[in-house]
Amino acid sequence: MSGAAVSSPLEHRGALHVLFFLVALTSVLSLAYGLQAYAGGPLRPYVADPVTDLALTPTGALKVARWDGTRWTVESPDALGYAGLYSSLMVDGKGVIHVAYYDSAAGHLKYARGETGRWDIQAVDTGEWVGPYASLSLDAQGRPHIAYCQFDNARRSCTALRYAAFDGTRWITTTVDSGRQVGAHASLALDAHGRPSIAYYDATSQTLRLASGSPSRWTLETVDAGPQVGEFASLALDPSGQPHIAYYDAAHQALKYAHRQGPDWTLETVDAGPQVGQFASLALDPSGQPHIAYYDAAHQALKYAHRQGPDWTLETVDAGPQVGEFASLALDPFGRPHIAYYDAAHHALKYAHRQGPDWTLETVDQQGDAGQYASIALDGGSRPVIGYYDAGGSLLASGTAEGTVQIWKIDDEWQRITLAGEDGAVVRVGFCSSSCGLAVLSAGRDGTVRLRDVRNGDTLAAWEVGSPVRDAALSNDGKLLATVSDDNVVRLWEVPSGKLVHEFPAEGHERLAVALSPDNLLLAAGEGANIRIWSTFSGDTVRLLAGHWENEATREKWLGHRKTVTALAFSPDGRTLVSGGADTLLIFWDLGLGRVNATAEGHWAALTKVVYDRDGETLLTGCRDAKARTWLSNSKYLASYIGHLGTVSAVSFGAEGSHLLTAGTDGTIRVWDTNTNALSRVEWVRPGLFPFWNQVLRVWLLLSGLAGLLCLWGLVRGRIWSHHLALALYLLGPVLVLLPPIFEVPSYPLPWGIRLQVGWPLLFMAVWYTGLVVFLTHSAIASHYEAPYDRPLAEQLMAIRRTRQLREGIFVAAVWLVILVVLFSVLRRFNLDIAFMAHYLPFIMAGAGTTLYVSAASIALAVVLALLGALGRLSRNPIANGAAGFYVSLIRGTPLLVQVFIWYLGLPRLNITLQPVLAGILALGVNYGAYMTEIFRAGIQAIGKGQHEAAAALGMSGAQTFRRIVLPQAFRIVIPPIGNEFIAMMKDSALVSIITVWELTFRAQKIGRQYFRAIETFLIAAAFYWVLTVIFQFLQGKLETYMARSERK
Repeated sequence: MSGAAVSSPLEHRGALHVLFFLVALTSVLSLAYGLQAYAGGPLRPYVADPVTDLALTPTGALKVARWDGTRWTVESPDALGYAGLYSSLMVDGKGVIHVAYYDSAAGHLKYARGETGRWDIQAVDTGEWVGPYASLSLDAQGRPHIAYCQFDNARRSCTALRYAAFDGTRWITTTVDSGRQVGAHASLALDAHGRPSIAYYDATSQTLRLASGSPSRWTLETVDAGPQVGEFASLALDPSGQPHIAYYDAAHQALKYAHRQGPDWTLETVDAGPQVGQFASLALDPSGQPHIAYYDAAHQALKYAHRQGPDWTLETVDAGPQVGEFASLALDPFGRPHIAYYDAAHHALKYAHRQGPDWTLETVDQQGDAGQYASIALDGGSRPVIGYYDAGGSLLASGTAEGTVQIWKIDDEWQRITLAGEDGAVVRVGFCSSSCGLAVLSAGRDGTVRLRDVRNGDTLAAWEVGSPVRDAALSNDGKLLATVSDDNVVRLWEVPSGKLVHEFPAEGHERLAVALSPDNLLLAAGEGANIRIWSTFSGDTVRLLAGHWENEATREKWLGHRKTVTALAFSPDGRTLVSGGADTLLIFWDLGLGRVNATAEGHWAALTKVVYDRDGETLLTGCRDAKARTWLSNSKYLASYIGHLGTVSAVSFGAEGSHLLTAGTDGTIRVWDTNTNALSRVEWVRPGLFPFWNQVLRVWLLLSGLAGLLCLWGLVRGRIWSHHLALALYLLGPVLVLLPPIFEVPSYPLPWGIRLQVGWPLLFMAVWYTGLVVFLTHSAIASHYEAPYDRPLAEQLMAIRRTRQLREGIFVAAVWLVILVVLFSVLRRFNLDIAFMAHYLPFIMAGAGTTLYVSAASIALAVVLALLGALGRLSRNPIANGAAGFYVSLIRGTPLLVQVFIWYLGLPRLNITLQPVLAGILALGVNYGAYMTEIFRAGIQAIGKGQHEAAAALGMSGAQTFRRIVLPQAFRIVIPPIGNEFIAMMKDSALVSIITVWELTFRAQKIGRQYFRAIETFLIAAAFYWVLTVIFQFLQGKLETYMARSERK
């Protein structure tokens, strides 16, 4: 026998378990990162450049799509917001495109002329609310003529029909018809001599009318006296100048057609419907035959009618559904139809054309909400050109803490340009009004406001604020800017001139937020925990919003902020002001009453931004707690959007109602789907590594993970050093975190160009190399498999047995690990609010003490009752036996929930009122006592008669025998099942939550209901129950082992 000391496998079992777990964990993580990277996951170059603000171009833009023979090209002549409604397009003989349209933000009729990439935009009529129902026509010299209506915004109807003509140097505008609700659905056509004719709808008499003549003398006549006829009128003139009109008959829900031959009108019903004829568009072929594209509302389809001889031929072009609105028809020289129309189901512009018997359908533009107010014309080569309105904003501006302003084009590629940087962080960005051109405004910590041209980044204007800017607000029309600076002075500026309108000195309170009302009449600023509102016209204080008691007499509930106001937003109707504060509250103020309407809670840090959607029905908030939330205008919480790794510093509703945008100090802009609350896109504000290195890192991660699993197999088989290449790849895996950053986590600069990653990668590396240290410091782990066989045979057999047990334990641990990985993968799909769970974890955890107290007291009571019940069941006394049997039968035969209610709600009817905790203990103790009665009875009966006889031989009485001999042995028998009952009781103690016992479940339920996050809170409670169960199972096993050893002794 050798005298050398030999390590026993048992001595290193703990180290082996640790090593196995670490190797398995890091290998699985490495594989997961690698696979997720290939699926577009977190393997992305990342350098933190905090985003400070977001701004979308005002919703809506005029777009022009042109077919060049091989593909569609799309551009936005006017992308300043709400420009492009009622677009009407024509192409002259030189191929120049002309578009008339309504700019609803400015309330003006506008006209764009140009070619691809070069556009001249003019305001035709700058009166108030002029331009809806614009209809364009070109004369023989290519000069534009436009019919349109004067709109009454309060009455939501047209009040006059107007006409504008360009004489070569200026626009001449006249009123054609007025005095009533006239001018809607205007359609203009010019005869060979340039004389205008306008078909339009008279809403007062509900008739179709025609105006013709000249700007100095108009002739008005009624075409169809109706009633309820003339909407969606479309006019065309034949070569002889005779008018032809397609229109909608609302009374009969039919498509009608009128044409004049001589002094009389001929009226025809083209399609009797029902519900057909809206969005009618008429064109005449070279032979003078009418063709009409129109919308079939009954079938939500696009239809087409044309006449050959006396009969009309009707056909469905696109069966949809939800297609055909805003139809526009043009005929090529061969009389073949080309139709542009709106696909409402997919928010897209579509185009249909026919060559031969079949229609060809294609989608032209499906970015944003494209296709409304479509107008089609054909150029000299019969190629289609389409003007239309895109209701979705197409440009996004972002400001960063490093002083840059980036302009993003919102499309599939999210292309961007970076404008020249500021000297300090950019605080706010916004798009200016049409008076600025296509320009973005930025206010920064360098105390300067700058206005830049979006197209080339040139500075159009700049002015000094006087102090570093904390917050800024740009008016909806982009003509006013409010700023608040470090000197606590609020200033109001004109844009783009930079003229100071008003200055509001500090009042002794900290000011962090400003907001302008939608009508530009009010300016609000946070002033400590209060809000001051001024008139932008006079500069006088209009109102001071301050907190107040809900009941002044009792002073029970404070309504208002208790800490500094950090975010402000006016509702679109200007009646409500919403404020967010450092106290985490979101407060809705009634501006008419100057009082709090509602208060919302949900965030647990200072709010950074509050915005309304354009309908005023939903709010979006950003917060320092790394999440964004949506709320209804009545303060009801809707949803949380979680994913940022730092403060959510900017939020914005997308141009479409189905998306919203958030940005944060983690340097990302995120797009969320509001239908599923899921993340749909992430954009980093900085470019990253080259694609080649991304591929290298992906492959490295995958190979490292596979190598780790191979090492794991070697460890189980006792030959971990046998795979040298695998071991090398595995050990080099963590070096990835020292390379240029690849994970989506914050990073911090270190010397020599290294950026330190925090979060998972750092933890990843620490865990990995901890395993390596454990391995190297226990060299006997590998050698114990090859232990010399110079030990006694019994020792060798014992070592082999323990090694086999160790391997079995490792495999069991591996199964647990795999199940946990699968479980966590499933839970990730629950869209859990991790930050919320972390915040309320201590609150829910505080209920664990109450749960243990109730369970311990109940099990003690249950043991006493069970022992008494068992003695009664074993007694020959019929009273004791009957009472015990009835107790067991009654309690086991009724639900525990009912028993809890009886103890808490039933006893008060007998004038016995119990505290919730006591009632819960009694209910649980009595219930489990009944079940444990049978356990104790079986334990007592398990003691053999020989024990009783031996005790009697020693002169012990029956009581002494039971107390000294039977009961101790019975307890040894019943302890395992009692332990199981105690574990079950801990879980059943959740039922006492219904009687307001503040244990785990009650606390989880309270928070879950309050913030609509029941899944998160109940998962926390379930985790605690599981941990407690595992702990007591371990203690029970140790107790059983100890008692078994005592029994053997």
